Amino acid sequence: MSHRQPRSRTVRTAWRGVSQNREILTAWQRYFRDAIAEAVLQERVPAGVDPDAAALRALSYLQGVTLMAKAYDRPALVAEAGTAIRALIETPAT
Repeated sequence: MSHRQPRSRTVRTAWRGVSQNREILTAWQRYFRDAIAEAVLQERVPAGVDPDAAALRALSYLQGVTLMAKAYDRPALVAEAGTAIRALIETPAT
């Protein structure tokens, strides 16, 4: 995916930040995808699970929970996320 570089210096600086965040999130998504694919092969996750879709669901949920935990100063939200993430991962592709 190609994105045009903005012209103003402030916007270019912000754009670099977005690009760096995208790279970090993409790396996390790949990590999750690989772990889920391995779990499917080891039959710890149902065979119908799409590792790419499951990784995106899990990462999106985790990002949201992390944001809410910080906003409301409730770190327990992150600690309690494991069960929900497991359910999101085990949802078969539709």
